[in-house]
Amino acid sequence: MRPLPNAYFMRDSAAIFRDWAISAATAFDVRLIESIVTRFIFTRHPELRAKGLLLDGPRERNRSQTIEGGDVLVIGPNLLAIGVSERTTPEAIELLAQNAGRSFEEPVTVLAVVLPKERATIHLDMVFTMIDRDAALVYAPIVTGPNRAEVIRLDVDPKGRISFSDTDGLIPGLASLGVGLEPISCGDGDPLYEAREQWWSGANSFAFAPGKIVMYSCNTRTMDALSAAGFEIRHAREFLSADGGPGALKVEDFGRLAVGFDGIELARGGGGARCMTMPVERENL
Repeated sequence: MRPLPNAYFMRDSAAIFRDWAISAATAFDVRLIESIVTRFIFTRHPELRAKGLLLDGPRERNRSQTIEGGDVLVIGPNLLAIGVSERTTPEAIELLAQNAGRSFEEPVTVLAVVLPKERATIHLDMVFTMIDRDAALVYAPIVTGPNRAEVIRLDVDPKGRISFSDTDGLIPGLASLGVGLEPISCGDGDPLYEAREQWWSGANSFAFAPGKIVMYSCNTRTMDALSAAGFEIRHAREFLSADGGPGALKVEDFGRLAVGFDGIELARGGGGARCMTMPVERENL
């Protein structure tokens, strides 16, 4: 197999929604083999086999129908937020929503966030990531500012029929569905630093437990905002010891926790901790 240098962004090639897999229909040909590999795993591996595919990206991909995992955020068992981006089209979102409603045989709601078609906002998780049951890390100009992104609500019934409605933005839209979130601003609200740190994936964190996240340590103003919101700020090395013996901190001893790790060379690739991590199974909250 040819080298797949982009595969360290594991989030792009697939997503998991409940027990079902979403195989990405990648926007660029060079990334398609990654979706083929992860689709094979989720349909064949005895320990990782999904219940089924909500979308078979390599098979259903076409010019007007592309979707990547970085745009798909699972908010609840029947609720998704999905970015309409340079990588994900409205047609693919509608197909995914219809398939989810039919597969679950339950109503499903999707909030489609219309992102600028720019390098800095290639996916929704570059401007919005969940960091606790009631908090999200956001890039304010797109998520909470006066010129925030348009958000369309899709309500799907068990037969796959969709009804559309407008919302007042992502945070209000989630609140109307019972998900109240405290937005914590990448760059701590300073226009210079929020733009700079968003470019370095400051809003792209990975929650490994409710209220416990990992992210790049270089985004210091974002760390300041997290600290003000009650997150203990620590570096990854503090949780490691040279010989694996005593002396390392334990994540269980903290409440809200933001763990910084060094990765400026990784950041130059255009993605953060969430981009590089794709969970396949989570405990129910």
